[in-house]
Amino acid sequence: MKILQFCSKPPLPSTDGGSLASYHLSLEIDAANNDLALLSIATVKHPFEENSINKSVYSGRRTEFVTIDTEITPLKALVNLFSGSSIQLDRFVKVEVEKKLRVLIDEFKPEVIVLDDIRSAFYLDFLRKTTSAKLLYRSVNIEWLLFKERAELSRSLTKKAYMTIQAQRLRRLEDRIWKSVDMVLSISNYDIEVAKELNWETRNAHFHPFSLPDVGITMSPQPNTFFHLGSMDWEANIEGIRWFCREIWPSFLEKNADAQLHLGGRSIGELEDLKALKGIVIHPTVENADVFASQYEILIVPLRSGSGNRIKILQAMARGNIVVSTPKGIEGIPAKESLDYLQFTDQRSFNKNIEDLINNQERKALIRDNAKRFISNNYGIAQNASRLSALMTKLLGHG
Repeated sequence: MKILQFCSKPPLPSTDGGSLASYHLSLEIDAANNDLALLSIATVKHPFEENSINKSVYSGRRTEFVTIDTEITPLKALVNLFSGSSIQLDRFVKVEVEKKLRVLIDEFKPEVIVLDDIRSAFYLDFLRKTTSAKLLYRSVNIEWLLFKERAELSRSLTKKAYMTIQAQRLRRLEDRIWKSVDMVLSISNYDIEVAKELNWETRNAHFHPFSLPDVGITMSPQPNTFFHLGSMDWEANIEGIRWFCREIWPSFLEKNADAQLHLGGRSIGELEDLKALKGIVIHPTVENADVFASQYEILIVPLRSGSGNRIKILQAMARGNIVVSTPKGIEGIPAKESLDYLQFTDQRSFNKNIEDLINNQERKALIRDNAKRFISNNYGIAQNASRLSALMTKLLGHG
C-alpha cells in the first residue's frame, strides 16, 4: 500500500509527544510492509534536521520538508480577528506547502494520505481538489478544547476574549474535518466519546493508540525522587506545574523536608522563577529523556487542562516509573487507579497517596509491574501495525 504521511512538524528529532507519535506511526506503517513517503512542515520552533532523518526508518524513502513562517505577531493576530478564520489556519496553510504536496501526489501517487494532526488536516480542501487518495485524519487532541481551556484559565480579560473567539472558530473547522475525511484515527477513546457528545461525525472514527517500542533503558532511580518532563512552550504544562509547585508541593515538604522535584523539558526557562522554591531543581538541558527519567522514581503529571493521551505517562509506565497524575492528566488512558497509577486532585489526596507509597516497597513493585503489563498489552508496535493495516484495508474497500 502506498501511504503518504503528512505532518505539521518533523517526526525526528522527537522533541515532544506530537513528533514522537508521528515517528512511531511511521514505524507502524513500515512494520506492515507499506510503501511510505513523508512530507513534513518545518518551522523555527520545529526545524528540519537532515541527520536525524537519514538514520531512521525514512532512510532511502521519499522525504520532503517545507520550512514556513508560523510566527504570530500582534498585527497578524489583530488582522485575523476580523477575518473570520482560525489563527491556526492562517499560520499553517501556505502556498509553498500546497506546491510540494501537488508534486508528491503526482510523482508518488499515494493510495492513502495520513493527515497526521489537525494542522495537516487544514489542507483537506486542497487535497480533495488534487487527489482521489483516501484521506485519513489522525486526531491527537480535540484541539478547540485546548483553546477553550486556555481561555478559561487566562487571567487576562483581553487574552480570554481572544482565545474564546479562536476556540469557536477552531471548533467549526475541526467539526468539518471530522465530517469530511474518509476515516479518523484518534489516539484517545475518550476523545471519540467527546466528539459524539458534540454531534461530530464518528461513524468512521476508530481508536488507534500510541505505539511504544522497547527503548532498552535500565531503570536505576534514586528512591522516593520526583520528576516532571514536558515541553514548557505549552501553556497547559506551564499552568499545571506552577499550580503544583506553589499549591501542592510545599505541603508535602512540611513532612518530607529533603524531597526534591526535578523539572526538565524544552523551554524549561519559562519556569526559572520556580528555582526560588524549596526542593525544586531545574535542569536547563535534557539530552536524553529516557536516561533523565530513569534516574528518578515518581513522575508527577499535574495537568488541569488539555485533551488526548499524555504520551509521557505511557513512556513512564513502560520504563518503570510510578505515575502520579491528576484526573485530567490520565484522561483517555484506560489504566486502573491505585493499581497501574496513583491519582490526586489537591494537597490532601497527593499527600495521602505519596505517604502510603514511599515506604511501601511491595506496593511500588506491584504498581510498576501492573503498569508495564498494561503497556505491553495495549501499546506495542506489532499490535498497532496489525490494527493499522486492517483499518487501511477497510478504508480502501479491500476488506
